[in-house]
Amino acid sequence: MRVIVYQASDTSALSKNFTRKDFKCPCGCTRQMVDSELVEKLQAIRDKLGKAIKVTSGYRCITHNASKTVGGSPNSKHRYGMAADWRMVNRSINPVALGIIAAQYFKAVGIYWYDGCAIVHTDTRDAKATWLCDAPRHYPSTTYQKFILPTIRRGCTGDANRAATKMLQRLLGLTPAVRKLVEENKLSAGHARALVPLSPSLQESAANAILTGGLSVRQTEALVKRLSAEKKEPKKKQADAVDYLAEAQNELKAKLCRGVKIVSGRKKGRIELEYYGLDDLNDLLDALALIKINKAKEGPQA
Repeated sequence: MRVIVYQASDTSALSKNFTRKDFKCPCGCTRQMVDSELVEKLQAIRDKLGKAIKVTSGYRCITHNASKTVGGSPNSKHRYGMAADWRMVNRSINPVALGIIAAQYFKAVGIYWYDGCAIVHTDTRDAKATWLCDAPRHYPSTTYQKFILPTIRRGCTGDANRAATKMLQRLLGLTPAVRKLVEENKLSAGHARALVPLSPSLQESAANAILTGGLSVRQTEALVKRLSAEKKEPKKKQADAVDYLAEAQNELKAKLCRGVKIVSGRKKGRIELEYYGLDDLNDLLDALALIKINKAKEGPQA
């Protein structure tokens, strides 16, 4: 940490897109400070987003931090120039996506709603801290319904804020490829939440199935439930026994990105394939027909 101390009248540049003025205390006090690490990481986020960021609160002197307007903690990182609250100028990225992006650079990330858009708190502390303000009164109703509620598990009890924070932390544990889909708004927070219980490889396979099949959140939850149940392999009767049907079933499931069940009989068997909506069923039938045509073109094997 390298704290830069400067006078309020100094508005010179700190980085490509941020100046000392962006982080100064608004109460009019003379002495200001900002952590250079904070500036560097905010600039990295600004570069990644390719969109303007507005710092709504940077350094706070003791008086301003304790004022009724702010009501900050006595030990707030803002008091030492280590924290910044910021938002997107064009307000085009949802709060969960902003949190996922910010957590790639900061260990301490908080999200809440203020002045008509998502506000992200980031600071340069060494310890990990993630929180999400989920109280409905802090959000417009549409934002609360669309972005905040999907991060909270259905039927959770106890401290709702703690549950929301836990879910945000779990979303941050998604694979980089899946997180990128959320950042780009290709995958909603509700879809991402449903994928959390899966292993990294299954997360990405299921995410592809969501995009190609246009699955709803409820359909995604059903897919995840099936994949989670199928990954629990039955105990082998013999240590050296090989379950060829299970291997074939898992291979098909990975290649087709859908639930697969192979049922073996004495003289014949069957393969059951899941589909997710009429469009997905039609695509599956077309693919099977194409396989049959190609097989016919090849002719009998010599």
